[in-house]
Amino acid sequence: MAGNIGIENKMMEPQSRLLIADISLHEKPTSQMVASIEDVIRREFTVVKDCEYEYTPHGITKVLVLSESHCVIHTYPEHSYLSLDLFVCNAEINLEDVLEHVLAP
Repeated sequence: MAGNIGIENKMMEPQSRLLIADISLHEKPTSQMVASIEDVIRREFTVVKDCEYEYTPHGITKVLVLSESHCVIHTYPEHSYLSLDLFVCNAEINLEDVLEHVLAP
């Protein structure tokens, strides 16, 4: 590699948190489920932009750009499955608590 890019090999305290949840459901994920998860994320974080794409014949991807970073929701109705990717640039935020709110009935 040409040039010095300033990488040091040292340990540092984490500055971010990442949560990836692969959730098997007893029913097909719906747009209402995605909206419910989005409501939780909007209560916990600051959404600055969002985008949603509905696939044919089924499935949804919802992207929420957060002032803290991002959240992505993917649904797979054919497998009764939902994937949640939540990344924040603040290691003090407890993403497990957020997940509990997402999973609450």
